[in-house]
Amino acid sequence: MNNIMQKRCYFMLPERYRLPTKNIFRLSKKAKLTRYTPYYLGVFMRWVEEIARENTKFVAIEIDKDGTRQSHPLSEIGSFLKDDASRHKNKFDTSFQDWQLASVADYLHGFGICVSVREHHRVFKIQCEQMTYFIPAGVLFKAIFRPLNLTVTHIFRPQSLEQVCIPTLKGAGVHFVMSGLRGRNQSCLSLQQPLSWMWCFPSAKRMWNSVYDYACQGQFACDLPLGKARLVVKGRKKKQNFFVTEMTLLQVTPDEEPFEFAFGHPTAIVFHESVSFRTKQLSDFVAQPDKTLETINGRWEMTDEEWRAIYPMFSAQETRGRSKRKHDLRTLIDGIIAKLGTGVPWTKFVFKTGTWFNASKLYGECKKDGRWEKIQIILAQSRAT
Repeated sequence: MNNIMQKRCYFMLPERYRLPTKNIFRLSKKAKLTRYTPYYLGVFMRWVEEIARENTKFVAIEIDKDGTRQSHPLSEIGSFLKDDASRHKNKFDTSFQDWQLASVADYLHGFGICVSVREHHRVFKIQCEQMTYFIPAGVLFKAIFRPLNLTVTHIFRPQSLEQVCIPTLKGAGVHFVMSGLRGRNQSCLSLQQPLSWMWCFPSAKRMWNSVYDYACQGQFACDLPLGKARLVVKGRKKKQNFFVTEMTLLQVTPDEEPFEFAFGHPTAIVFHESVSFRTKQLSDFVAQPDKTLETINGRWEMTDEEWRAIYPMFSAQETRGRSKRKHDLRTLIDGIIAKLGTGVPWTKFVFKTGTWFNASKLYGECKKDGRWEKIQIILAQSRAT
């Protein structure tokens, strides 16, 4: 790193993180700067040491590299634990029952931070495939209680889940009214499933309520639920240790029965439908044929009866004033069925109309709003006879 670049990086830092100007560049000539050096490159994390009360409200106590402590509103927690120098990314499955407690000092040492801190910010440790993952509670909170910028005002209150959503019984199953979230988050399916899980399963609801109980003791922590999870983590890797700074929870499978009122609740809780990630396992990218789809005399195309049953799902969009489709809808859906049934990758399948992008976009829309599940049911009933 040349001297000009060092100066640019240095003056981009906040005032509080700067060393005396007359010493910083003299020091940099003797010591080699690396991506683990938090002072020069602006990657020093904001660490929440504990939760405290100021008047009648909880606040987050931040500690900086010099050991100075400052209080911040809980609404700022979402901006903490950000590390722009984190380059490594992994995906793996884990069971919450296998998580163990780790030391805060072990986690901070992974970033070259040697400040004496209280053990009030809980850090978890996972062993997976000869790698040890360190996950602080702050990272876990952002993955589970999403979106944290909205839920943070609720999770630090007693019995606050009722303020976010209310279960209602409509026909078969349990539905929720998102009373505590504003805007489009009220109708977001990717938020309704996690909140439904926390309402309907004992250990998940205990996890939500435990945040307030730990905060009363000055701790930034929560109890772990019973179940298995699929994670995508991002952070820093040092030998066999992986220090997580960002985590995406893809799916949770509970290892317990739901409450009686939620009997029949889905056993797979989807947090994210799709997340891009890097992996060393080639099998994750290999397309597999959908065994629920069958042919009719060796042909994948829909019959006229099947199309008459499926078309009403799209007729509302066709007559809503949108411009006419460039590609025939029936032919495009026939191509999607054939692609899924054969297991050929999207980019290699030859569609009779449109491109793989048009087909995958339509399939994604139908998959997201539930139309594709209805199409599968219609095809299965028709082709079973």
